[in-house]
Amino acid sequence: MTKFICEDHSLLCCSECLFLHRNCKHVSKVKDKCQLHKEKYRNVKESFEKSYAIVCDGNTMALFNDTRSKVLNEARAICNKEIQLLDAKRSTCESVAETIGEILPFYFSVLHFGTSEQAFILTKLFDEKVAHVQHEVAKQDMQPFSVWLNADFAPELSALLKKDCAIIALKMDQIA
Repeated sequence: MTKFICEDHSLLCCSECLFLHRNCKHVSKVKDKCQLHKEKYRNVKESFEKSYAIVCDGNTMALFNDTRSKVLNEARAICNKEIQLLDAKRSTCESVAETIGEILPFYFSVLHFGTSEQAFILTKLFDEKVAHVQHEVAKQDMQPFSVWLNADFAPELSALLKKDCAIIALKMDQIA
């Protein structure tokens, strides 16, 4: 039966194991340690009880569920808006590619097989289309294409999270 603790090795020991740790400097009875840490255990218990009461409170759970639904709906709306913008960009790119696809074969044919006058006239006619293509490409380059979502907590939730008990702990894992 475990009755001792060797703090040098962070091990719980029975009477027989205690013999192996007879040279360790920090060996104590578990009962003595329990008495020393009784207040600490009581505080931890109270903290857990407060956290549990707050988390299990119907209003708090409803608030979290409502907030979750609202955040999901807002995120979906933002994503749908971005999808529409990306679809418009794709459509513009397809239109530009189609225009270029129509111009290039004809233009190269005139350059290689036509007269210099025909090439000059065709170049003047295509100047407007080229300017339009360049304008559309420049517009595409100026528009951002990524979305970053950030969450701002309402003051009520911030106040709730700042209470004595820790309802949630966030951690960041770095991936190499």
